[in-house]
Amino acid sequence: MSAPARIAFVVPGDQSGPCGVTDYTFWIAAAAADSGTRVLIVCLHSLDPEAYLERSSPEAQGRIAVRAPVKGRTAPDDVGRALAEFAPDWVSLQFSPSAFRTGKMIYPYLAAICTQLSSYPVALSVHESWTQVGVPRSARGVAMALFRRAEILLAWRKLKPAHVFASNPHHVKELARAGMRPERLPIFSNVPAAPRPVVAPELGSVLASLAVPPPESPALPKRALIAVFFARIRPEFDPAPVIARLRAEAAAQNRSLVLLSVGETGYAGQGWQRVKAAAAGTSCVHLGRRSASEITRLLHAADCGISPTPLPFWQKSGSCAAMLAHGLPLIFSETFVPGDLELPACFATLGPDRLDWHETPNARVATATTAEEIWHLIQTHVSRAL
Repeated sequence: MSAPARIAFVVPGDQSGPCGVTDYTFWIAAAAADSGTRVLIVCLHSLDPEAYLERSSPEAQGRIAVRAPVKGRTAPDDVGRALAEFAPDWVSLQFSPSAFRTGKMIYPYLAAICTQLSSYPVALSVHESWTQVGVPRSARGVAMALFRRAEILLAWRKLKPAHVFASNPHHVKELARAGMRPERLPIFSNVPAAPRPVVAPELGSVLASLAVPPPESPALPKRALIAVFFARIRPEFDPAPVIARLRAEAAAQNRSLVLLSVGETGYAGQGWQRVKAAAAGTSCVHLGRRSASEITRLLHAADCGISPTPLPFWQKSGSCAAMLAHGLPLIFSETFVPGDLELPACFATLGPDRLDWHETPNARVATATTAEEIWHLIQTHVSRAL
């Protein structure tokens, strides 16, 4: 009887609060462990694995080992030692540039990590490249993107990855232009899918059942139009155009707008503060991190979801995937719809005064996927490349 496969995942860890890339990877690791694979997760930054392991079955948990620093960042040599002790068949590097930044540079730490991984077959999953998603284009922004591109590609040369994955068509094309041969690997919901109920619960009753105290649970207007943020909100995101059109939408329905924030907003709350400033006079409810079952109830109480991620990149967003998995139509801050994307079945862009709602033809509707399906895709692609 052959020994079970041994796979190592190198992930960012919780650098500045819960990390979506790390969360995504733990779901895949759970699926891998359920299939009998032995898994090691090496975190570059400190992390408490207990909450991440809750989604795994007891049997799977016994097949997952986690190496993470108590605080600070893992030294490249420690990554190498952890991998040498585990002796994986191949390594998955879950890449997001911020995890490797030291001061203003990414190259030194990234190159050192890539050196430690260079003796193993590596599957590189690119969640963020050198593109500054959501940052307005400027001479400085373009220059920084070119600099990031140079240092990231130079460090990746030490890997010679056996396979490259990216989550959205824009990054796939970007990596292909850089001479790589990426495959698209879809993002899935990091909250278990729950179809929308026929009768949505009232937000006020949900907040009361969760014992949310004032001021987080203010008196809510009757017949409110509930728009939810379930995402990290970049400080560069301009919420004013979306909020203005949501107000017009609510007024046309003789309803009052309520903005709900569920989960981590990130960036020391700067993005959420911009939302509140743009929504002055509108009820804003911020609930922070919640359990999966609580998130499901809150998403079901909402009428629509707001995506801070630009429409061309929406397929890289686990938050978008989660809101779709809960039956929420999505609102984007663009005025156009790209012609080369799979799209949500129902979504809105910005019209001149109101939201423009779109019903996507079946042939272009993005299909939902699961961690188990992604694990199967990874295995299939990597086995062909090795």
